Amino acid sequence: MSADGSDVSRHTDCKAVCTYPVPSPDGRTIAHRKTLATSGLSWAQEPIQRNSEVFVTKLDGSGSINVSKNPAYDGWPTWSPDGRWVIFTSNRGESPNVGQIFAIRPDGTGLSRLTSGLSKAQPSLSADGKRLYFYENVETDQFEMGHIASIEISLGN
Repeated sequence: MSADGSDVSRHTDCKAVCTYPVPSPDGRTIAHRKTLATSGLSWAQEPIQRNSEVFVTKLDGSGSINVSKNPAYDGWPTWSPDGRWVIFTSNRGESPNVGQIFAIRPDGTGLSRLTSGLSKAQPSLSADGKRLYFYENVETDQFEMGHIASIEISLGN
């Protein structure tokens, strides 16, 4: 929509829960989270009936690609400034309530893990793409404690 709220248009028809939409730097595609009606794992690594995945979809709603393709929770996508990478959080292969940040090309190739250690989520990149910002935390059934952190990264070509 326009900044004044006019000219509203729909770009996807998920027929599911779709959240965290982020337009690509060139404005042609959107990275977003979509829940699928297939079994998956919750953030707590418990089996659930819906699977949270990261998709890249053309602005007109066509050509939707599941780029994360994993039963673990995948979400919070963002783009590298040059549009060559989608950065997202996943708790694949981790302990309950622990996620890490990954990069993948918009066509679903070239998966690369960017972080390790304490749980990290909600990634954002600096304007030059060389610094990754995220929420780093410890989470249990009784409490959650966290802060904003950053690291230098190199995404490559």
